[in-house]
Amino acid sequence: MKSIGSKPPAITRRCVAWLAVSGLGLALPLHGQIVDFTFSGTLTDLVDSGTVLSDLGLMVGTPFSGTIRYDLSQVTFDGFNGTQPNAASWHFSPAQFTLNLTLAGHALTSLPTDTSHNLSVENDLALDRLSYDFNSLDLDGNVQPDSTAFVFLTDLSQSALPGKALPPVAPAFSDFPDQRLLHIDLANGSISFTGNLTRFSGVPEPASGAGCIGLLGAGAWIWSRSRRN
Repeated sequence: MKSIGSKPPAITRRCVAWLAVSGLGLALPLHGQIVDFTFSGTLTDLVDSGTVLSDLGLMVGTPFSGTIRYDLSQVTFDGFNGTQPNAASWHFSPAQFTLNLTLAGHALTSLPTDTSHNLSVENDLALDRLSYDFNSLDLDGNVQPDSTAFVFLTDLSQSALPGKALPPVAPAFSDFPDQRLLHIDLANGSISFTGNLTRFSGVPEPASGAGCIGLLGAGAWIWSRSRRN
């Protein structure tokens, strides 16, 4: 019988190592599938011939925050834009390209059943631009007819994007210094508001950390058992 404190057999140590390595591979999510980022900013311009926006409590300087998420495994390439041959666009399966926006206590979201939402990438001699386009919206649970939302990110130095491929990661704030813009149209554009984004950043996937902690705990338990035996 082995004395307390003796090293566990090599086979046990190899099993622990195999569990840690292979388990981590299973716990970590597949990178390049879900792209998820948050953003925030303030409104800079409002157009409304009536009182709809003021009744909502929206005015210049109103802060907003939101998220955009899309699933790269649920995307279809639309081709190159006919009017902008340097811009390529993609659309997504239902509920796989979403916008969630909060401002003045109101929730503005993209309709998950609409497949016309799309993401376009422009990479030409003048600029690099990402455009996130949502073509039907819901405000506080009410569908808004003839409504659209756009998030534009532009870099005039043409160093933000390597080409017209769909970006596999969330955009970096410092890569798009020239335009960081949110624009919302309601009622076919007769009501609209625009805001500057002051922050946007990728959202880490929490499963990675949880998986690592759980696997490290399992490895430590096996090691402890082997020492006691």
